Amino acid sequence: MGRAARFDGVYPVTLAASGIPTQLTPSDISQLKHWIDERRTQTSHFDIVANGPVFDAVHNAQARAVLRTYAEAGTTWCLQSIQAEQEIDAAHASIRRGPPSLQ
Repeated sequence: MGRAARFDGVYPVTLAASGIPTQLTPSDISQLKHWIDERRTQTSHFDIVANGPVFDAVHNAQARAVLRTYAEAGTTWCLQSIQAEQEIDAAHASIRRGPPSLQ
């Protein structure tokens, strides 16, 4: 994280005891942002990337609320994973719709 603070962003990942990546919570993101802000000497923009329900947020108020919570915590980018078991046509349709508005 110290190295990330010297540059322009971070995509933080935590691992469960089993070694499986787990998603950071908005509280985790907020703590990370505070830590970075205390140590960052550059004045340029700093991105914090998280995973979230981007595709669902286009048409689902609850998913938009989740993304807003992450944004309020300090997340500047939110990514949606596309898993091999997902239907490819549904993933393409979601991508074509474009990013959701958090308004």
